[in-house]
Amino acid sequence: MRAPLPWRSLFSVGLGLLLLITTVRCTCLSSYSQLLSQLQNQATYLQNPENLLKPYVISRGLGEPPLNESCKEHLEGPGAFPSEEALSTLSRRGLLMTVSATSDRVLSRLEAWKNRFSLPEQLQTAILYLKGLKNNLSCMIGLLKASEPTQASPRTLPPPSLPSPTQGIFQDRLDGCRFLRGYQRFMHSVHQVLSQWGDSRSRRQSSSHQGQGKQAHGSRIRPSVGRVRTARPRAQLRSQS
Repeated sequence: MRAPLPWRSLFSVGLGLLLLITTVRCTCLSSYSQLLSQLQNQATYLQNPENLLKPYVISRGLGEPPLNESCKEHLEGPGAFPSEEALSTLSRRGLLMTVSATSDRVLSRLEAWKNRFSLPEQLQTAILYLKGLKNNLSCMIGLLKASEPTQASPRTLPPPSLPSPTQGIFQDRLDGCRFLRGYQRFMHSVHQVLSQWGDSRSRRQSSSHQGQGKQAHGSRIRPSVGRVRTARPRAQLRSQS
Protein backbone atom coordinates (compact mmCIF):
# COMPACT_ATOMS: atom_id res chain seq x y z
CA MET A 1 0.00 0.00 0.00
CA ARG A 2 1.44 3.37 -1.04
CA ALA A 3 1.78 6.13 1.51
CA PRO A 4 -0.27 9.25 0.69
CA LEU A 5 1.64 12.12 -0.88
CA PRO A 6 2.37 15.07 1.41
CA TRP A 7 0.18 18.11 0.92
CA ARG A 8 3.04 20.18 -0.47
CA SER A 9 3.61 17.68 -3.28
CA LEU A 10 -0.10 17.56 -4.06
CA PHE A 11 -0.24 21.35 -4.13
CA SER A 12 2.77 21.68 -6.45
CA VAL A 13 1.44 19.02 -8.81
CA GLY A 14 -2.02 20.61 -8.87
CA LEU A 15 -0.63 24.08 -9.49
CA GLY A 16 1.68 22.76 -12.16
CA LEU A 17 -1.22 21.08 -13.97
CA LEU A 18 -3.21 24.30 -13.79
CA LEU A 19 -0.35 26.22 -15.38
CA LEU A 20 0.03 23.54 -18.04
CA ILE A 21 -3.67 23.74 -18.93
CA THR A 22 -3.38 27.53 -19.17
CA THR A 23 -0.35 27.20 -21.42
CA VAL A 24 -1.95 24.65 -23.74
CA ARG A 25 -5.05 26.77 -24.14
CA CYS A 26 -2.95 29.94 -24.57
CA THR A 27 -5.51 31.95 -22.64
CA CYS A 28 -4.73 35.55 -21.82
CA LEU A 29 -5.99 37.73 -19.03
CA SER A 30 -7.10 41.15 -20.25
CA SER A 31 -6.23 42.87 -16.97
CA TYR A 32 -2.81 44.50 -16.78
CA SER A 33 -2.71 44.27 -12.98
CA GLN A 34 -3.63 40.56 -12.97
CA LEU A 35 -1.00 39.72 -15.58
CA LEU A 36 1.62 41.70 -13.68
CA SER A 37 0.70 39.91 -10.45
CA GLN A 38 1.04 36.51 -12.13
CA LEU A 39 4.43 37.43 -13.61
CA GLN A 40 5.66 38.58 -10.20
CA ASN A 41 4.48 35.34 -8.57
CA GLN A 42 6.16 33.21 -11.24
CA ALA A 43 9.38 35.19 -10.87
CA THR A 44 9.22 34.63 -7.11
CA TYR A 45 8.85 30.88 -7.64
CA LEU A 46 11.70 30.61 -10.16
CA GLN A 47 14.14 32.65 -8.07
CA ASN A 48 13.68 30.32 -5.10
CA PRO A 49 16.65 27.92 -4.89
CA GLU A 50 14.35 25.24 -3.46
CA ASN A 51 12.55 24.97 -6.80
CA LEU A 52 15.42 24.94 -9.33
CA LEU A 53 18.98 25.02 -8.08
CA LYS A 54 18.78 22.85 -4.97
CA PRO A 55 16.91 19.91 -6.60
CA TYR A 56 19.45 19.90 -9.43
CA VAL A 57 22.43 20.06 -7.09
CA ILE A 58 21.16 17.18 -4.97
CA SER A 59 20.07 14.99 -7.89
CA ARG A 60 23.41 15.43 -9.67
CA GLY A 61 25.54 14.72 -6.63
CA LEU A 62 26.85 18.25 -6.12
CA GLY A 63 25.41 18.90 -2.68
CA GLU A 64 28.53 18.46 -0.57
CA PRO A 65 31.40 20.97 -0.16
CA PRO A 66 33.62 21.68 -1.96
CA LEU A 67 31.47 20.60 -4.91
CA ASN A 68 28.74 23.09 -4.09
CA GLU A 69 31.33 25.88 -3.82
CA SER A 70 32.42 25.18 -7.41
CA CYS A 71 28.91 26.01 -8.64
CA LYS A 72 29.36 29.73 -9.26
CA GLU A 73 27.58 31.84 -11.85
CA HIS A 74 29.47 33.13 -14.89
CA LEU A 75 29.27 36.91 -14.47
CA GLU A 76 31.06 37.75 -17.72
CA GLY A 77 31.15 36.38 -21.23
CA PRO A 78 28.46 34.88 -23.50
CA GLY A 79 27.16 32.63 -20.71
CA ALA A 80 26.40 35.54 -18.37
CA PHE A 81 22.83 36.51 -17.52
CA PRO A 82 21.83 40.21 -17.74
CA SER A 83 22.23 42.22 -14.54
CA GLU A 84 19.46 44.10 -12.74
CA GLU A 85 21.06 47.39 -13.76
CA ALA A 86 20.96 46.39 -17.43
CA LEU A 87 17.35 45.17 -17.16
CA SER A 88 16.23 48.44 -15.56
CA THR A 89 17.33 50.39 -18.67
CA LEU A 90 14.93 48.48 -20.94
CA SER A 91 11.41 49.47 -21.85
CA ARG A 92 8.61 47.31 -20.50
CA ARG A 93 8.22 45.37 -23.73
CA GLY A 94 11.99 45.10 -24.05
CA LEU A 95 12.26 43.59 -20.57
CA LEU A 96 9.49 41.07 -21.23
CA MET A 97 11.03 39.99 -24.52
CA THR A 98 14.42 39.57 -22.83
CA VAL A 99 12.89 37.44 -20.06
CA SER A 100 11.06 35.34 -22.66
CA ALA A 101 14.18 34.66 -24.74
CA THR A 102 16.25 33.89 -21.64
CA SER A 103 13.61 31.56 -20.19
CA ASP A 104 13.51 29.77 -23.55
CA ARG A 105 17.16 28.81 -23.04
CA VAL A 106 16.46 27.47 -19.56
CA LEU A 107 13.40 25.53 -20.73
CA SER A 108 15.41 24.04 -23.59
CA ARG A 109 18.12 23.01 -21.12
CA LEU A 110 15.64 21.33 -18.77
CA GLU A 111 13.94 19.50 -21.64
CA ALA A 112 17.33 18.20 -22.81
CA TRP A 113 18.11 16.94 -19.29
CA LYS A 114 14.71 15.28 -19.14
CA ASN A 115 15.63 13.20 -22.19
CA ARG A 116 18.99 12.19 -20.69
CA PHE A 117 18.18 11.37 -17.08
CA SER A 118 15.32 11.29 -14.63
CA LEU A 119 14.47 14.78 -13.39
CA PRO A 120 13.35 15.26 -9.78
CA GLU A 121 9.75 16.29 -9.22
CA GLN A 122 10.66 19.92 -8.47
CA LEU A 123 12.39 20.37 -11.84
CA GLN A 124 9.47 18.80 -13.69
CA THR A 125 7.19 21.28 -11.95
CA ALA A 126 9.61 24.08 -12.89
CA ILE A 127 9.14 23.15 -16.55
CA LEU A 128 5.41 23.76 -16.16
CA TYR A 129 6.08 27.09 -14.45
CA LEU A 130 8.38 28.14 -17.28
CA LYS A 131 5.69 27.31 -19.84
CA GLY A 132 3.16 29.29 -17.82
CA LEU A 133 5.62 32.17 -17.58
CA LYS A 134 6.15 32.11 -21.34
CA ASN A 135 2.39 32.31 -21.90
CA ASN A 136 1.94 35.26 -19.54
CA LEU A 137 4.91 37.07 -21.06
CA SER A 138 3.38 36.70 -24.52
CA CYS A 139 0.04 37.99 -23.21
CA MET A 140 1.61 41.03 -21.53
CA ILE A 141 3.72 41.85 -24.60
CA GLY A 142 0.59 41.78 -26.75
CA LEU A 143 -1.30 43.95 -24.25
CA LEU A 144 1.45 46.58 -24.17
CA LYS A 145 1.86 46.48 -27.95
CA ALA A 146 -1.86 47.10 -28.42
CA SER A 147 -1.70 50.14 -26.14
CA GLU A 148 1.36 51.53 -27.95
CA PRO A 149 0.87 50.56 -31.61
CA THR A 150 3.19 53.22 -33.02
CA GLN A 151 6.17 52.42 -30.81
CA ALA A 152 9.30 51.17 -32.54
CA SER A 153 10.70 47.72 -31.85
CA PRO A 154 12.04 47.77 -28.28
CA ARG A 155 15.68 47.19 -27.42
CA THR A 156 16.34 43.81 -25.85
CA LEU A 157 19.31 42.06 -24.27
CA PRO A 158 20.68 38.84 -25.80
CA PRO A 159 20.03 35.70 -23.75
CA PRO A 160 23.04 33.79 -22.40
CA SER A 161 24.36 31.04 -24.61
CA LEU A 162 23.88 27.45 -23.56
CA PRO A 163 27.00 25.80 -22.10
CA SER A 164 28.89 23.92 -24.77
CA PRO A 165 29.20 20.12 -24.34
CA THR A 166 32.25 19.19 -22.31
CA GLN A 167 34.42 16.10 -22.26
CA GLY A 168 33.72 15.13 -18.67
CA ILE A 169 30.40 14.25 -17.05
CA PHE A 170 31.36 16.05 -13.84
CA GLN A 171 32.21 19.28 -15.69
CA ASP A 172 28.90 19.06 -17.52
CA ARG A 173 27.10 18.84 -14.18
CA LEU A 174 28.95 21.90 -12.89
CA ASP A 175 28.06 23.86 -16.03
CA GLY A 176 24.40 23.02 -15.50
CA CYS A 177 24.63 24.11 -11.88
CA ARG A 178 26.21 27.44 -12.80
CA PHE A 179 23.60 27.97 -15.50
CA LEU A 180 20.71 27.49 -13.05
CA ARG A 181 22.37 29.67 -10.42
CA GLY A 182 22.68 32.44 -13.00
CA TYR A 183 19.01 32.10 -13.97
CA GLN A 184 17.99 32.14 -10.32
CA ARG A 185 19.79 35.45 -9.81
CA PHE A 186 18.38 36.72 -13.12
CA MET A 187 14.80 36.04 -12.03
CA HIS A 188 15.47 37.82 -8.74
CA SER A 189 16.53 40.87 -10.76
CA VAL A 190 13.43 40.52 -12.95
CA HIS A 191 11.21 40.44 -9.88
CA GLN A 192 12.90 43.58 -8.55
CA VAL A 193 12.21 45.45 -11.79
CA LEU A 194 8.64 44.16 -12.09
CA SER A 195 7.90 45.26 -8.52
CA GLN A 196 8.57 48.86 -9.59
CA TRP A 197 6.08 48.86 -12.44
CA GLY A 198 2.95 49.23 -10.37
CA ASP A 199 4.65 51.50 -7.82
CA SER A 200 5.93 53.92 -10.45
CA ARG A 201 2.43 54.42 -11.82
CA SER A 202 0.89 54.92 -8.36
CA ARG A 203 3.69 57.29 -7.33
CA ARG A 204 3.06 59.47 -10.39
CA GLN A 205 -0.64 59.59 -9.67
CA SER A 206 -0.04 60.30 -5.99
CA SER A 207 2.45 63.08 -6.68
CA SER A 208 0.03 64.62 -9.19
CA HIS A 209 -2.82 64.60 -6.66
CA GLN A 210 -0.55 66.02 -3.97
CA GLY A 211 0.58 68.81 -6.28
CA GLN A 212 -3.01 69.70 -7.12
CA GLY A 213 -3.91 69.64 -3.45
CA LYS A 214 -1.07 71.99 -2.56
CA GLN A 215 -2.07 74.42 -5.28
CA ALA A 216 -5.69 74.39 -4.15
CA HIS A 217 -4.68 74.80 -0.52
CA GLY A 218 -2.32 77.63 -1.40
CA SER A 219 -5.00 79.49 -3.30
CA ARG A 220 -7.21 79.54 -0.22
CA ILE A 221 -4.63 80.99 2.12
CA ARG A 222 -2.73 83.24 -0.32
CA PRO A 223 -3.07 86.90 0.79
CA SER A 224 -4.31 89.48 -1.66
CA VAL A 225 -1.60 91.27 -3.57
CA GLY A 226 -2.11 95.00 -3.24
CA ARG A 227 -0.61 98.11 -1.78
CA VAL A 228 -0.78 98.05 1.96
CA ARG A 229 -0.91 101.39 3.72
CA THR A 230 1.06 101.65 6.93
CA ALA A 231 -0.03 104.04 9.64
CA ARG A 232 2.53 106.65 10.62
CA PRO A 233 2.96 107.70 14.22
CA ARG A 234 1.32 111.07 15.11
CA ALA A 235 4.62 112.51 16.36
CA GLN A 236 6.22 111.91 13.02
CA LEU A 237 3.31 113.57 11.23
CA ARG A 238 3.58 116.73 13.41
CA SER A 239 7.32 117.02 12.81
CA GLN A 240 6.82 116.87 9.05
CA SER A 241 4.12 119.55 9.15
